[in-house]
Formats: sequence, C-alpha cells, structure tokens
Amino acid sequence: MVANEVKHLATQTGRATEEIAAQIRAVQEGTSNAVRAIDSISQVINQMGEISSSVASAVQEQSAATAEIARNVEQAAAGTAEVSSSVVAVEQAARDTGGAAEHIHTSASDLSRQAEYLRAEVGRFLSQVRAEKSEMKLLEWDNALNMGIAAIDRHHQEMFAEVNRLYSEMMSGGGQHAAQSMIDMVDNVLTAHFKEEEEVMNRHGYGEIDAHRRHHRDFLDTFAKLRGTIGDGKPDAVAKMFEYVSNWLKNHIRIEDGKLATYLRDRKAA
Repeated sequence: MVANEVKHLATQTGRATEEIAAQIRAVQEGTSNAVRAIDSISQVINQMGEISSSVASAVQEQSAATAEIARNVEQAAAGTAEVSSSVVAVEQAARDTGGAAEHIHTSASDLSRQAEYLRAEVGRFLSQVRAEKSEMKLLEWDNALNMGIAAIDRHHQEMFAEVNRLYSEMMSGGGQHAAQSMIDMVDNVLTAHFKEEEEVMNRHGYGEIDAHRRHHRDFLDTFAKLRGTIGDGKPDAVAKMFEYVSNWLKNHIRIEDGKLATYLRDRKAA
C-alpha cells in the first residue's frame, strides 16, 4: 500500500518535474523572446529618436528655406520694380540718345566744315609768313662801312649776304641746317677773314692791332659757347647765335674796322 502510494507519488512528482521543466523552458523561451522583443523595441526607439532628430532638423531647414524663399521673393519683387524703372529710363534715354545723336551728327558736320576752312586759312597764313620771312634781313649794307680795301670790303659784303640768306632759311623752318651753315661760315670764312685783317694791320704797323685781335678772339670764344648750346638742343640757341653774329659783325665793322680804315686813309694821305 505504501509502496503503491510512493510509486504513485513518484510518478506524480516525475510528471510535476516535467511540467516544471516544461514551464521553465517556456519561461526561458519567453524570456529570450522578451529579450529579443526588448532589443527590437530599443532599436525601434533609437530609430524613432533618429527620425525625430531628422524631422526636427528638416523642420528647421524648411523654416530657414522658407525664410530665405521669402527674402528672395521680396528681393525679386524689388528687383522687378527696379528693372521696370530701368526699362522706363532706358526707353527715355534711347529717345534722348536718338535726339543727341542727330544733334552730334549735325554739329560734327558743321565742325568738319569749319576745320576745313580753318586749315585753308592757316595754309594761306603760313605761306604768307614764309614769303615775308624769306625777305627778312638781319643786316643792311651801308657804303659808310667800306674800309677802302677792296678785298676786305668784298668779304664784309659777302658775309652780310650770307648771314641774311641763312637767317631767311632759319625763319622758313630750316633752323638746324642754317645753324650748321653759320658754324661752317665762322670756322672757315670768318676765321680766314680775321687772319687777313690782322696781316693788313701788321703790314701797315697799326698801333691797336693787339686790341683788334682781342676782339676777334673774344668773338670766337663767345661763338664757341653759343655753338655748344645748339649741341645741347636748347630751343632758342639758334636764334641767339644769329643775333650775336649779326650784331657783332655790324658793330665790329662800323667801330673797330672803322678805326683801321681811318688809320689807313690817314697813313695814305700822309
């Protein structure tokens, strides 16, 4: 009896143990499922958080974009108004430009006619001035300047004529060539003339020969300085050189050569 009860109890215990084991397995399986479910829920929650952040960011960006669009619309509206105003101004400017262009064309035609007339007048004026300048003289020969020595008097007259010719060339626009010709004349003709005069004075025992020679040397020294200014390209150098040569020749012949002429006449008369 006891054995049967014990056996029966053991059997019940075995079944209970199996049930408990089955329940434990079920609980364990349920726990695993719960863990997996919790993991899934956590993932979903994380995803929802990311989605929420994205939505918030998108909303902010959308708000900023909306504000930017609003500003752009305002600027576009203002730009449209400005363009409209500019179109009106351009239309007016086009009308004004058309009138101005016609006025400019008329003025240009008038100016062209006036320029042509002025060019012709200037041409006539320059031709007249050149013709007048070609007749201008720096030196006028006077018979009172004659020394009574034929060769020297002829040289004086030839130098007067040459200075006048070169002066006319200078006044007609050939200043540099005229200046070089003047330099050549002084270097060759006038220097030789000085020597000839000094030989006459020496031959006739002229007492003021040293002073006369000094005048010749002073002239050549001053002329050399003026010659240097021409080489330096000074604009008024040529005119100053012509002025100096002409004044010196006229005064030297009248005064210094005049003294020599008087001496020679007195000596001849004696």
